[in-house]
Amino acid sequence: MCGFALTAPGFTAAAGAHDVGSEDDPHPADAVHLAGLALPDLPSAPAVRVLTVRSGDTLWSIARSGLRADATDSAVAAAVTALYAANRKVIGDDPDLIFPGQQLTAPGGAR
Repeated sequence: MCGFALTAPGFTAAAGAHDVGSEDDPHPADAVHLAGLALPDLPSAPAVRVLTVRSGDTLWSIARSGLRADATDSAVAAAVTALYAANRKVIGDDPDLIFPGQQLTAPGGAR
């Protein structure tokens, strides 16, 4: 049996405070069973968006295509940095050198 008890000098446990169920039912006799809504399913991992590099693509053009039409150059630059960081193992040390057919992962999951 598992459990714990708090004790202090001068205090005694209330009658029945240590009652437990029978050997067949190891739960405490005063256990409360709650009914209600079922627990939600665990969230699934976000889908990963794979981007295939095409002839003429640059990290800038790929990052730009994932942003709103009115995105600023600084927003595109930040997206390029994130795209490169997420794919450095695929791209290598030179972010300006990507090849058609390379499979890149969109940073942060699907967009």
